[in-house]
Amino acid sequence: MADMTPPPANFPQRARGAVLCAAVGDALGWPQEIRSSIVGGNKSRSIQPEPSFRSWDRNSGGQYARYTERVNAGDYSDDTQLLMSVARACLSGPRWLNRLTETELPAWPVYQRGGGRAVISAAHTWATGTPPWRRVADSTSRALADRAIGAYFNAGANGVAMRIAPHVIVSADLNPGSLLARITTDGITTHGHPRALVGALIHGLALRHTLLRQGTLGYGDLVQALIEDRSWQDFDRVHGMLPEVWLRAFTASTGQSPAAIWQATIGEARELLVIAHRSLGRGALANDDETLAELGCFDKTRNGAGTVTAVASAYLAARTATRPLSGLLRAAFLPKADTDTLASMTASLLGALHGPEWTGSLGRDVQDASYLAALADRLSTAAFDQPSPSQNTADAAVQRDLDRSPTPVRVNDIRVFRDHLPPHSDNAPRRFLDGRLVEQYEHERLSSHRAVRVDRTKMVLHDGQSLIIDSVTKVPAEAEDRPSGVPGTPSSSTSRVRRPAPEPLALFTPPSDPPLPLRESFDRLRELVSTATQIAPSLEGGPKPLDLEDLHRACWVQAVAVVESWILGGVRTRRPTPAAASREPSRDRPNIRGGVFDLWPETARALGGDQQSPDVLRSRMNEIVQRRNQIVHGADRRPGGGESRAPLTAEETLSTIDWLETFAAAAWRVLADVPQEPAGAPSRQRS
Repeated sequence: MADMTPPPANFPQRARGAVLCAAVGDALGWPQEIRSSIVGGNKSRSIQPEPSFRSWDRNSGGQYARYTERVNAGDYSDDTQLLMSVARACLSGPRWLNRLTETELPAWPVYQRGGGRAVISAAHTWATGTPPWRRVADSTSRALADRAIGAYFNAGANGVAMRIAPHVIVSADLNPGSLLARITTDGITTHGHPRALVGALIHGLALRHTLLRQGTLGYGDLVQALIEDRSWQDFDRVHGMLPEVWLRAFTASTGQSPAAIWQATIGEARELLVIAHRSLGRGALANDDETLAELGCFDKTRNGAGTVTAVASAYLAARTATRPLSGLLRAAFLPKADTDTLASMTASLLGALHGPEWTGSLGRDVQDASYLAALADRLSTAAFDQPSPSQNTADAAVQRDLDRSPTPVRVNDIRVFRDHLPPHSDNAPRRFLDGRLVEQYEHERLSSHRAVRVDRTKMVLHDGQSLIIDSVTKVPAEAEDRPSGVPGTPSSSTSRVRRPAPEPLALFTPPSDPPLPLRESFDRLRELVSTATQIAPSLEGGPKPLDLEDLHRACWVQAVAVVESWILGGVRTRRPTPAAASREPSRDRPNIRGGVFDLWPETARALGGDQQSPDVLRSRMNEIVQRRNQIVHGADRRPGGGESRAPLTAEETLSTIDWLETFAAAAWRVLADVPQEPAGAPSRQRS
């Protein structure tokens, strides 16, 4: 495995197998996965293994926003979504890392299904423009930021290994060192523990071995090759691939040297490979259940680790190389295991060896099968400059999109995009966040638990990928509009609407260049909310979890204070209108809801848009200020609700901060055109 190997004649088909079969394994194993949240629990998981997809119901949402969704037969989870994201990044050429961290990862949580905590947290961090191992500059909460960084360096799950097949394909014509560098660089974008990174290196080398294999794969050849390959076991070699800033952050966060933990992880992985190799050496006498148990596949504290899944998938692929469907079923229906990722990685190895034909109808019926095949074909073309079997005009257009410089996706971009999805707006965005055109929208209302409304938007993009985006809205108890009937189906009052994508959305743009201190104030508040979102997964299940909603409330209050203080100062230095000048001075103290200078008409005109009017602005500001008062003076308790407090999500808080900043920027433009009070002018306030 240390030398470059010429590609087999059927390399494009085998590349298709590595990608398409990964999706098949993911979709087949997802319902049985121990953390799938399937309705019915273990009873619903325990079914007879069959090579066919099934529809199933899943409990979704957070602690205070629960709802039930239907997962259609053949739908894949985050494993395949992230593999696709990496594939698009790889197809963007030398800028692949920029595409991954600036566009793909920040946009992914919008449509993720079943995503792990580590990747979601890292993706949210990238949406702020900051790597997950670095504290946000001027963070308003150092403790929260440090906790988030600690969670990142403790993330050792298989979220890296499951997505790296595209790197293997595009670097097949290069030496193995190039592959190791790509995997390591990709891996640290979301995971900081060596278990995740070493596991990804092992799986990447296993995929390379099977993808470039000429002839039959011997029974124990794959695991033996991994044991003998020294490249992934040499930390000095990997050390040079890691950024110095990352290495310093690792030591600062963990209190240990990267070399020490890395070498310990290498030792663990070698032990796992020896266990697998010893079992394979028994031939027909090998006991799969005992071997997989010894590898840790049934231990819920270990079965999601990158090293465990990488070795287990290599074992199953080696064990069933001549009967791949058997290996897929074994991985996808393994009780009490991380079946979606295990089946995805096992099937990817078997697909890299045989191509995708052995999956039969599964390969045709998996979600976005044609798009997955086209992605694999373009990856093959990128690797060896071979003609792609599916190359056509549409593919060329897709590739031109990928060749463009990546479009950064930030927190505010995500908020604006969500705010204009059906049914919140009649003018839905024509492009997804990453710039891809939307060809079709479909909207439905899902059944949900109390005080929650869930609107689902399904969109089909021009390259063939389908995205499912759920918008969860808190509603007052008296305004609940919960649909009845089968979970995950349209409500009786909201029919499913299918329509082509509209023309580009004409959004008003706020006036530019508000004062720097004002922008910094809002940026810091957003950073605090984003940091709280990052660490939220690490707080679940603790003895006394921190109530992150209190941080949201504090940011809400501070955001109002920033605008109120700034507007008061601006209005006080301007001349009052004639109508205001005739008022009794004691009643003329300006505030953000009215005052001696009426900002509302001019600010509404500055914002523009058909739905902007003085009354709309005033009403929205009143709502925000009333909620501020409720937080400050009433501990945010519901009126007449006893000890019950009104919920406040990060999305609501960020939306309010963004709205206040937009309003403040427009108001600043208006005030800039109003003459200031002459120096030495008599005060109109009573002494």
